[in-house]
Amino acid sequence: MSYKNERCNLHKRFKSKNNHRYLCEDTIDYKTICKGVIKFVEESSFQLQESLAEGIASLVKDEYGVESIKLRVSKPGALRGAEDVGLIIHR
Repeated sequence: MSYKNERCNLHKRFKSKNNHRYLCEDTIDYKTICKGVIKFVEESSFQLQESLAEGIASLVKDEYGVESIKLRVSKPGALRGAEDVGLIIHR
């Protein structure tokens, strides 16, 4: 499967440790996560979007300490007449 045109949207649950005062140390480094996901996808050979999504979710949770995520993976132009084809998983 070619991942050249794959799209990935990641949503994470955010909990402030300081009574709703958001501090830098409470956040994650999105640039680092994006680089990790891109590297993972480029080095992978999944045949199904479902398998790719599971792999990305596991990577983000295990390597970057994200407790729960909502992940959307889609492939634009996969079906004629459709903007894209994809799936959403919650982990």
